[in-house]
Amino acid sequence: MKIVLDKKKTVAVIIIVSFIIAYMAGFLFNNQFSLIDAQLNDHFFRLRYMMKKNEAIDHRIVLIAIGDSVFQDRNIPVWDRRIFGKLIDILADAGAASIGIDIVFQDKSYVENDDSLIQAVKNAKNVLSPVILNPSSDKIQENHADEIPGLLVQPHIVVQGDPVIAREDILPFKELLCYSHSLGHINCDADNDGMNRKFPLLIRDGKNKNAYYPGLAFRMVYEHLGVQPDTIDVYFGKKIVLKNAHISGNKIEDIEIPIDHKGRMILNWAGPWYGNTFPNYSVERLLKAANDPVELLKLKKTLEGALVIVANVSTPNNDHGPGVFEKVYPLSG
Repeated sequence: MKIVLDKKKTVAVIIIVSFIIAYMAGFLFNNQFSLIDAQLNDHFFRLRYMMKKNEAIDHRIVLIAIGDSVFQDRNIPVWDRRIFGKLIDILADAGAASIGIDIVFQDKSYVENDDSLIQAVKNAKNVLSPVILNPSSDKIQENHADEIPGLLVQPHIVVQGDPVIAREDILPFKELLCYSHSLGHINCDADNDGMNRKFPLLIRDGKNKNAYYPGLAFRMVYEHLGVQPDTIDVYFGKKIVLKNAHISGNKIEDIEIPIDHKGRMILNWAGPWYGNTFPNYSVERLLKAANDPVELLKLKKTLEGALVIVANVSTPNNDHGPGVFEKVYPLSG
């Protein structure tokens, strides 16, 4: 039996079949399509940088990377924490508004090493220490968030979503924890190609569904803007709203940050690590300022009021991965 369709019906059938195929392909190969879309965005970031190398960047965000040469040139072991204490002292003297440490000192070391670091954090009063969270562990009772005042925050959840849940946490050793101004997580899950493109601004506590670990950088920003965490509105799958943020001077306004259903924001890559982007100070220059009042005065002109991230990017620390602009990029960036 031969079935004959007129032209209109044939077109309709083709359209319907096409939609079904597209839907099934999207359902079956969603991860592949998402990755292709992400890689396409990478090209747009590179193109933007090529066309607008002098695009305005907020120079109040400063990066300090401690690499292999610092330990080699000074002939000190990579586990020596006194250099971190020294850097915190210098940054505090230079007037940094907030100092985020992207290194988890989980266990105690030699007394003289730890004492130098602890004293620097205590004196600075503005150091944020990191927390590493494990969302895949079955040991849901291994997190210690409820034992540490101020670690968890309770923003106003306007629209529910599917946030990452922390079932285990890795914290700095107790004395360092006590003198830290506050804490934030440094988790960032890579895509299938190894690239980090999204950062979870909030990760939910495994025991309290109303409490969240804020990201370290996120916490630095909203604290700097004078935003209280319980006034933050969260619309999972849409945005996070920082209400009544003090931008500059007397200017106060709400800031909206787009997020997905898991509370992750897309990383807005500014450019290469050593490109014309955020200020990146060498450790040598900072250490020189410790004994040079003129150099310290120069640093104050750029570091006063800055948000500073200090990271250990030495080879043994393995805190690097592929980036949009470089094959090897410090994850703290």
